[in-house]
Amino acid sequence: MAPRAPLAGFQRITFTIVTVSALVAVAAITFNTWLSYTERLQHTRLMVMAAVHSGMSESYMQLATSGHPPGAAELAELGSSHLRLPHVSAFVAPLLPVPASAQPADPDARAAIAGFKPEEFHSFTSRGGWELYPFRFENRAPPMVAGFRRADVMQAILPTTLYTTLFVAAGLLLYYQLVFRRVRQSLEQPLQHFLERRLSGNIESIVLGSPQNSAPDRLDFITGELKEKVEQSLELLDRWARHKANLDRLISLSIMEVSRTDLVRNLHQILTAEFPLRAFAMLTANASQNRLEALWATHDGHCPEQLFSEPGQCFVYRTGSKLIQGSEMQICAICPSAGSEVTLCKPLVASSKLIGVCKLRLDSAILTREWGFVPEHQPRLNVVDAFLSPYIDLAALGLSNIALLDAYKNQALTDALTGLYNRRYIIEYMTSLLSVARRSGSPVAVLMIDVDDFKRLNDEYGHKTGDIVLRVIASNMRRALREGDVIARYGGEEFIVVLPGSDSQVGAEVAERVRQAVAEIEWDQQQLSHLPRVTISIGVANFPLHGYSHYHLSNAADKALYRAKRNGKNQVQVHEVVPAEGGQP
Repeated sequence: MAPRAPLAGFQRITFTIVTVSALVAVAAITFNTWLSYTERLQHTRLMVMAAVHSGMSESYMQLATSGHPPGAAELAELGSSHLRLPHVSAFVAPLLPVPASAQPADPDARAAIAGFKPEEFHSFTSRGGWELYPFRFENRAPPMVAGFRRADVMQAILPTTLYTTLFVAAGLLLYYQLVFRRVRQSLEQPLQHFLERRLSGNIESIVLGSPQNSAPDRLDFITGELKEKVEQSLELLDRWARHKANLDRLISLSIMEVSRTDLVRNLHQILTAEFPLRAFAMLTANASQNRLEALWATHDGHCPEQLFSEPGQCFVYRTGSKLIQGSEMQICAICPSAGSEVTLCKPLVASSKLIGVCKLRLDSAILTREWGFVPEHQPRLNVVDAFLSPYIDLAALGLSNIALLDAYKNQALTDALTGLYNRRYIIEYMTSLLSVARRSGSPVAVLMIDVDDFKRLNDEYGHKTGDIVLRVIASNMRRALREGDVIARYGGEEFIVVLPGSDSQVGAEVAERVRQAVAEIEWDQQQLSHLPRVTISIGVANFPLHGYSHYHLSNAADKALYRAKRNGKNQVQVHEVVPAEGGQP
């Protein structure tokens, strides 16, 4: 169906007004015409009666007194001379059978009086479209009838009626134009200005990328259902403009944010500004442990423990589909909705992989008032879902990107074989730590560790076994360290440990504990029962006693390590060379 013109509504209103006015005018013209016809008919009757009883009667009496009373034919001729009416063709004829010469010339008139027997003389009778007036002057005079056609009376008033009709039609056309212009001025122009202001504000929201919070103009110049419908349509447009601006903002946050918690917190702030949120929870999937974990939630958004320990009970997590439910349409019993709430659960999908679930509870009363929501009206719910979905999808993409960035960081800073930090990270860490230690005056101990006879172990048992040995040793050393101590693979079979706030004595104690943890490894429990006992040698250096930079400290610890190697391996040695005062080691 082709769209209607913008003025179609105004034209219909104007047409209705003018149509009603035209009907009133037609009724008035019809009534006036009937009154004119009735009046003209009565006037014609009086003229006929006056002609008969005045002119004809006088002429008849003169002829009768002269001794020559006129006959029927003479009376008909006499009547024709006296009965001359304007706009009406009248006749006078005898009622008795007479020669054709005495009959009216009009055949319709002859037919009208044929067989006419008046019940009463001197009174009008309507017959066959004619008005007949039977009369006689005295008993000896022949009965006569005068008559005229009613159509002639109507035809006489038609010009006046036609002129009146044309005048009224012209007035109605003028009235139509005036009413249409008035309706247009009072409705179209204010509506056009209103829509232009709304559209301008929405364009600013879209272009500037920030929602306009100023109160919009109201449709005070129209009332009723039309006002409500227009307001709902424009409110939807306003929401779309704010939606676009908020989406741009969330896109920027998703790109720049490096904290998952901060990203979700910002998402909650945006959704709260646009939707009647009662509760919000963002859950992430831990695939290795087959459980859901709460990343961030509002005070009222906490979910039952069953949801975390048994994620398969969650409809969204189990099916990967969205869920919308209210008190009248319960689908998932694990998160029921209260009577005044609507629950909306969305899967977090990134790279075709389910990474979590977002749960929202919305106030159904506000949805009804502001969105026209009806619990059983699914299309209205789909509109709310259509506005919400892009936010959730963007958040899922942002969370996936942050997780991917963290994975890349870990790959750049950790050793792929052992899972410990790599040499690059430990150098940056030591540089930063020693800078702080120089200002605070706190000591730092550094342990340099090497696996004894690792080359021979590699040659005899193979590199695959050597990799397993390095992983097991790294795991045991990490468990032997204190919280806050940092261990890294320095290269090959060498490891380095940094102990913040520890002097040489504490460093030696920790180093001995690490050495014992490695020496006590039971290789048969690692399915390597054929291996001999594996040991490590450790060198210890200390800041500020043995140096002021990562290079000097690692070099000092390395010298202590080689002294341990020379002294028989499987032992701890502390660097003993102290630099001269004011010099470098």
